[in-house]
Amino acid sequence: MISEYIDLDMINKKYPNLIYDSNKNTISGSIKICKNCNDEIISGCYDLLIDFNKSSIPYVYDVGKKIKRNYEHCYSDRRLCLATDIEQLLFIRDTKSICLWIEKYVESYYISYEYFQKYAIYPFGQYSHGNQGIAEFYKKYFNLNNEENSLNIIKYIFFNTYRGHNLCPCGSNKKIRNCHGNIIIKCKQDPNYNLLIKDFRRWFNDKK
Repeated sequence: MISEYIDLDMINKKYPNLIYDSNKNTISGSIKICKNCNDEIISGCYDLLIDFNKSSIPYVYDVGKKIKRNYEHCYSDRRLCLATDIEQLLFIRDTKSICLWIEKYVESYYISYEYFQKYAIYPFGQYSHGNQGIAEFYKKYFNLNNEENSLNIIKYIFFNTYRGHNLCPCGSNKKIRNCHGNIIIKCKQDPNYNLLIKDFRRWFNDKK
């Protein structure tokens, strides 16, 4: 359960206006932002609801309705699209801290939103929305952004048993062991492989 990482002491100290409801398993209240972003102070106060019941990651809702409805990183039900689910899940499991997750993903979301409203530029860089963003995450995670046919390589990592004599999925017509073999083996040995494969296969099957 992701709620086991709700570090209330840290949250109460850093975000005194956020209240955890143990009966509903939610956090609600407001967050005040005042941070430097590209030599500009971004400030504001945002009302939100964090729900720990709906998924393997917390869902964050814009209950204060400050985010414009046409903003591409906000769903129709006012849930904030913070990052890919698997990226957030890996971060929470690694840090074991919802407080640090709020700082990294929720605060950064509001800063990025306000900056985008002024300059139409995302200050931290952003994954695309939807399926393309998920594919971009996996390319970045496995350091394959500069590789041709990188999605085919990732599909091989998660759907195929390594065979060095097979042709490489990158399309080079070389055998895997003479092409991307070392990269594929390293990716299959990633300590988060079991989580990643479940997420990727679910996403890949859902998008068909």
